[in-house]
Amino acid sequence: MKQENKGKIIRIAICVFFFLLAGFLQWIDSRLPLFWHRLCGLCAHATFLSLLLYWCALLRLRIVDKPTRLYLTLAGSLLVLWLAFRGMKYDFVPGGGRASRYLWYLYYLPQCFAPLLGFYASFGLLRKKNRPIPWPLYLLYIAPTVLLLLILTNDFHQLAFRFPNGLENAGDDYYFGPVAYLAITWFAIMTLSCIALFFYRCGNSAARKRMGALVVVTALLAIFGAICFLFALDSYKVPEIYCFGFLLFFEVSIQIGLIPANDNDAYYYSRSHLDFFLMGKDQKVHYASCHELPSPSTIQKALEEKECFEGNIRLRSHSISGGTAFWAEDLRSVLNLLEERKKLNRELEEQRELLAYENSLKEKRATAKEKNRIYDEVNASIQTEAEQTLKILKILQEKPEEFEKGMRDVCVLASFMKRRANLELLASQKEDMDIQEVEWAIQETLKKLENEGILTSLLSKAHGLYPSSLCVALFTQYEEVLRSFYPKSGAVCCTLLGEENSLSLRVQLSCFSSAGSLPSMPVISGWKGQAHPEEEDGEMVWILSYTKEEET
Repeated sequence: MKQENKGKIIRIAICVFFFLLAGFLQWIDSRLPLFWHRLCGLCAHATFLSLLLYWCALLRLRIVDKPTRLYLTLAGSLLVLWLAFRGMKYDFVPGGGRASRYLWYLYYLPQCFAPLLGFYASFGLLRKKNRPIPWPLYLLYIAPTVLLLLILTNDFHQLAFRFPNGLENAGDDYYFGPVAYLAITWFAIMTLSCIALFFYRCGNSAARKRMGALVVVTALLAIFGAICFLFALDSYKVPEIYCFGFLLFFEVSIQIGLIPANDNDAYYYSRSHLDFFLMGKDQKVHYASCHELPSPSTIQKALEEKECFEGNIRLRSHSISGGTAFWAEDLRSVLNLLEERKKLNRELEEQRELLAYENSLKEKRATAKEKNRIYDEVNASIQTEAEQTLKILKILQEKPEEFEKGMRDVCVLASFMKRRANLELLASQKEDMDIQEVEWAIQETLKKLENEGILTSLLSKAHGLYPSSLCVALFTQYEEVLRSFYPKSGAVCCTLLGEENSLSLRVQLSCFSSAGSLPSMPVISGWKGQAHPEEEDGEMVWILSYTKEEET
């Protein structure tokens, strides 16, 4: 690191020396005879050009961001052209002629475009990584292009420079026109905008702690330019002041880290925790972060095969501009992590299997519990019929002569129990039930009554889904009616009616009985139940109905 800093300081010192030398040569050339005057002028111009070219060449190697590198390189190249045009005008072209005048006009090529390119470079620092500059900003190219075309065609309209004595006597006797003032204004605006953007970027980045260096450099450049202008110093003219002021401003921005550059590669390599190194085409290692390099044979193998192993170390290579990059990975920690991962995976797999087994047992227990619950509910719902059936069977043991009639009664009760149990099971599985299930249950019980010699009929005008509990309750009440009256009735006629908000069953019996009343309708949430008898033509009619409470 110290060696790298020492080399940088030496390079800067050499550049400063040649800059001062060129200024001195330009100062004394007007005080020397013609030959020495020309020689000193040529040497001064060549030195200025060499310094600018050297800086432009360094930009290509140092600047990381591609667009910023392009803009600064183009701007530096235009500044080189500016100094080249100036040197040609004063050292190689006779004064007062057309060639000299057009070289003078060409000064405005870098004057118009170099500040704009510097502005793009400074604006690019505000954009996100890999994001291009917004396309509307490229419309700024129109202004310098128009100004340059007007200046280059000045001989036809003299809107930029006016010559009182005519073009044939054009020399130092001229005055500015409106286009020249516009060009100067454009030059100043772009230059100040570039500086302002850099100060804004500096205040919003990690380089704000070193912002003082940029402030000092800008102030010194302004003071130096003012001194040269006010005191008419011959050492440095306006082109040199602006060109090297531009160079110094951007160079300081690079040094303080405002413009990303690779000047401190050696420092970063020394502080890096990664083991890598760079090898040039000369097969020599130039930068390395690792304290101990792999063996030459391993390096050669990695160079040929792109990847190789040395114990637990994996060495990879990748071709880059100027050489090859190598980086090494210690796989011991990775292998240990992989082994731990395998162990954890085995434990997790065992836990997963255990949890799956426990969940399976819980599901089986829940299923068994639910089945038992449904069984208990179904058993409770048919308890009355079951007790009555057992009672009939007990009587048949004592009175065998009533076997035929008793078995018919048992079949009727079994039919009721079967259909009730079926409806209870369906209700346990889903909240809503197709009313056709109730229709089928009624139809089957009526067929059992037909075996008793009872005439039956069923008319259904109900369709769709109804709450399962409602369907079970309606059939239960229907069963109560038949069990109470079917022995005394010679015919049973049922009518099932259903609408969106109501469900009813009309049971007509060919008998009349005043023997008590039926149990109240089972309570269903949201529905109002009614069961009332009527007498119609000497027959008993029971109307069993449910209506939604909000529609009642």
